[in-house]
Amino acid sequence: MSYGPRANGSVGLRAFRAGWIFSLSCKAVSHNPQGSIDFDTGPGWSRAGKGDPVHARISKVCVYCGSSFGGRAAYRDAAETLGRHLAEAEIRLIYGGGGVGLMGALAEAVLNAGGRVTGIIPDFLDRAEVALEGVTELIRTDTMHERKFQMAEMADGFVVLPGGLGTLDETFEILTWKQLQLHDKPIILVNVDGYWDHFVHLVEHQVREGFVRERYLHLFRIVEGPGEVIPALLEAASEGITTEDRLDRI
Repeated sequence: MSYGPRANGSVGLRAFRAGWIFSLSCKAVSHNPQGSIDFDTGPGWSRAGKGDPVHARISKVCVYCGSSFGGRAAYRDAAETLGRHLAEAEIRLIYGGGGVGLMGALAEAVLNAGGRVTGIIPDFLDRAEVALEGVTELIRTDTMHERKFQMAEMADGFVVLPGGLGTLDETFEILTWKQLQLHDKPIILVNVDGYWDHFVHLVEHQVREGFVRERYLHLFRIVEGPGEVIPALLEAASEGITTEDRLDRI
């Protein structure tokens, strides 16, 4: 699903199921109705498409997600599937560095599929989340603020899987930074089994109550599963900023 204008001009959730095909030099990435990503044969698309301006913007993706597995097997399945897709697309994972919960499952899936992973973790959290060994690069920071800044600075786009209060904190912060025009990077929420429905309803409530402008609903996109993430990132990156005069008091 994605936010966007309906035929009657209103804004809300709409089905986002149409297939995408992006030609990146001699490599194509497509989304099929089963929700998986198909990569054609031949050289890897990142090597073939390095001259493509869209690919140049999406070579590293920051993923926010829980340090627990949650109450449904679908959450872990989504994290592992996304990890494999990132590795297959040769997109580096930037994440919080932990080896537990969805964080660990995601990073291990990337590594097991031959991908690259950068973990960023504060020293004090290393004791709680236990930094994952064997990542391509592990950066330790002194504070949470430094961790979140480095994750945001390194990434070309952001993906949000199910998670807890920390994931909400990261999600609202990166949305606020985009509203304030501190970045123009794609933000994709993966709505596994409807997990983010209440998040969407909250933002819609804020719009109705006059605290958020309706056009800010376009700051993020919602997809239904990990197979839709990379096509959505590429599409969003190709569009860039489309809303003029976005910076205001609310």
